[in-house]
Amino acid sequence: MGLPKLWEGEMDVSRWEKRREELVKLFAEEVYGVCPEEFETSFRLLGESPALGGKAVLRRVEITVKGPYGEYAFPFCLYLPEKRPAPVFVYFSALAGDVTDVPEEKRMFAPPVELVTSQGFAFASVPCPLLKADAEDGFRQGLAPAFEREGEARPDTAWATLAIWGFGASRILDYLETVPEDVDSQNSALIGFSRCGKAAAYAGARDTRFKLVIPHSAGCSGAVIARGTTGETVKNINDSFPFWFDGRSKKCPLTSTCCWPVWPRGCSMSPPRTRICGATRRGPSGPGWRAGTPLGSTACPCPTPRISPLLCPRRTSRCGWGTWPTM
Repeated sequence: MGLPKLWEGEMDVSRWEKRREELVKLFAEEVYGVCPEEFETSFRLLGESPALGGKAVLRRVEITVKGPYGEYAFPFCLYLPEKRPAPVFVYFSALAGDVTDVPEEKRMFAPPVELVTSQGFAFASVPCPLLKADAEDGFRQGLAPAFEREGEARPDTAWATLAIWGFGASRILDYLETVPEDVDSQNSALIGFSRCGKAAAYAGARDTRFKLVIPHSAGCSGAVIARGTTGETVKNINDSFPFWFDGRSKKCPLTSTCCWPVWPRGCSMSPPRTRICGATRRGPSGPGWRAGTPLGSTACPCPTPRISPLLCPRRTSRCGWGTWPTM
């Protein structure tokens, strides 16, 4: 495939950290866009209530981010188990509110919060639609306008949708660090599926406070090597979802032999922190790539891939239909 080398010569921890920073910078400038570094954050408790039949507590928190051109507030949901402080999953959600109370037509997007909290984990839901709509909107809605002057052209390296979602996840972790009596933020896992898996990989690379990153079924421009010769290409995904990526991404010769100076997303995170999961069959995003051993059981009864990956009864990484631990 003509892949670039990750490094030259001998490698040790200090050299790897320097190289890792270089790789993250490349991903920021060439693929996802550069996130802002200067901002202010504040938090406001909106309320608490019993959840999951009294088995957990649902806490609603509002986060306000102030940038140079304004501020933006978004709420998120935190589900707390009985025993605390609890390690926490931070989950990229396609839903904006309580992910345990959704209409039937959106059940496929509902994560297994009860399973997670019953095993002693806290669960924080990143409300992706509130941070940036998964659509072409000129970046004039959600979080972006607080950092961009209206009417000015966006630079090629301006952050795009996946980067904005990841920035929101980091701000949620900021809040979790303020409640050590409830959440063990030193043991946090970041998880996303499909497009949110791409966001999780980049967010985990940028923010090393996340101790485990699970980019599930992240596919093209996620976990699949961009220079592969099968499956979805960088051109395909930029044509379909141009708002996911920055301007420079679109200037690459967008073919299966893409010239990006970066390739699999996992390489920008230290290996012990990353669990790459996906389907073992070949699909539109290329051949599945899974690393390590399954987090759940080793057999999946799912009769068809047309169901939610988060609703698999056994949730295994082997078949690609989920990644939740069975501790």
